[in-house]
Amino acid sequence: MRVFLITSALSLLPLANAAYAAEQVPKLDIKSSCHAAQAYGDNKAIAFKGCMDDENQAYDQLKKKWSHYKPRDRQDCVDQVAHLIPSYVEVLTCLEMSDDLKNIGDTQGFGSVPSNPGGQAPDVKNITAPSGQ
Repeated sequence: MRVFLITSALSLLPLANAAYAAEQVPKLDIKSSCHAAQAYGDNKAIAFKGCMDDENQAYDQLKKKWSHYKPRDRQDCVDQVAHLIPSYVEVLTCLEMSDDLKNIGDTQGFGSVPSNPGGQAPDVKNITAPSGQ
């Protein structure tokens, strides 16, 4: 019985971690990413320091704006970078792009899907381009 309870509790840890990550900016191993970035600079110390400065600035911005982003977007962006290239710069960029796409969709009307009451495909043979194009 104890083994079952312990196993059940341990199986819930990833869910708790995902929920926690959605509430706060997660801790990422940016040092490993910045050590990898040293391969792309002539002066390895400057490359590492510059990378760490960029990552820390992005982390500070994320802390200020984290609650502004939708929980689903936060989780998606963290999931995309956490295991490949742990980077606050990448998470911030992903979240900003998600916001930009949402804003473009809102202003251009991309957020709504036209209704098709008959359920039939439109007759594409008779569609013409708007004048001037």
